[in-house]
Amino acid sequence: MKIIHRVSLSVSFNEKQAFGALGIQLDEGFSSFDIEESDPRWPQVAELIEGFQAVDIATTKFSAKEIRHAKRLQVAADNHQGYPEPSDDFGYLNVTYDCSNHCPECGCGLVQKAPFRIKLRPKHGRRHIFGLNWVFDELFVSAEAWKQVFKPHGLQKRPVLDAKPGRELQRFVQLSIPQTDLGFDLTDYPSETCPHCGRTKWEPVSRGFFPKLKGDCDLPLFKAAPYFGSGASAHHALIMSPALYRAAQYAKLRGLSVMVLDGD
Repeated sequence: MKIIHRVSLSVSFNEKQAFGALGIQLDEGFSSFDIEESDPRWPQVAELIEGFQAVDIATTKFSAKEIRHAKRLQVAADNHQGYPEPSDDFGYLNVTYDCSNHCPECGCGLVQKAPFRIKLRPKHGRRHIFGLNWVFDELFVSAEAWKQVFKPHGLQKRPVLDAKPGRELQRFVQLSIPQTDLGFDLTDYPSETCPHCGRTKWEPVSRGFFPKLKGDCDLPLFKAAPYFGSGASAHHALIMSPALYRAAQYAKLRGLSVMVLDGD
């Protein structure tokens, strides 16, 4: 397991000199770089990140052996392209979801009632699996990938519509991912309770092992019950069986990030 930091900042002369002294060459203007926590320069880089108020996003890369021996995997689209439509004023919410139990303060309670509408982008097809901005607990796949990998494992599909004509797209489908009441051992994980609706959600987990699942089921892919997110965004974690993940890897599908669950 490796903890990798993606550091982004606006670089002027001072930043360029400070990071350059550590062997990290940055061009002036907005710049990004990756660094592992195992890098001996990390403690000094961490001080510079704080001093220059850089954006630091940590992710975890698990070894092939860790993934191979896991009982369950938490997965997500590793690339979110485009937005659910209509995106103006978040109009997609009422078009796509039943909002009767939705809290606009924390984002919890949305239930999908209609197909997602997207603006057709050819580059989606090259990734096989993709996500939409603002939507973190759904997966969209090429129709070919669904037939080859997900359908044989019992996953149903939902249609995806072109944003303006409203016609069904033939190249992409949405995976129909069952919702379960399974939870995680979230003791000591940071959380917040919404003062408006009283529901609790936990901060997104990106560093280290994902929380341990309480119980299990035989579904190849499902949504766990707890909500994760911040602000007005809330989503469920997607849990995948190793067998389905191996099938996706064997078919050379791209577009999934993966985390091993604690205790696996």
